[in-house]
Amino acid sequence: RKGTKKVSHIEINPKVTFYIEDAGTAQGEFKYLSVVGEASAIKCEKGLENAIKVISTKFPRINEISQSEDFDQWIIYKIK
Repeated sequence: RKGTKKVSHIEINPKVTFYIEDAGTAQGEFKYLSVVGEASAIKCEKGLENAIKVISTKFPRINEISQSEDFDQWIIYKIK
């Protein structure tokens, strides 16, 4: 969300690393994907629509979030 420490850190230094954990992994075992790159906020409406479509295949709740009154406070980043 806009105004958070995470967003201000990305604005200062857009180089990011994040992990996607496999939720189906047994306890004590770790399977994940590490993503490293440079974050840039998606600002155009068409870009946001495409991002929401892609994200919704794994996280359908993004559709509901994108229709909420405060969605303009959310930021979706593209990682290159």
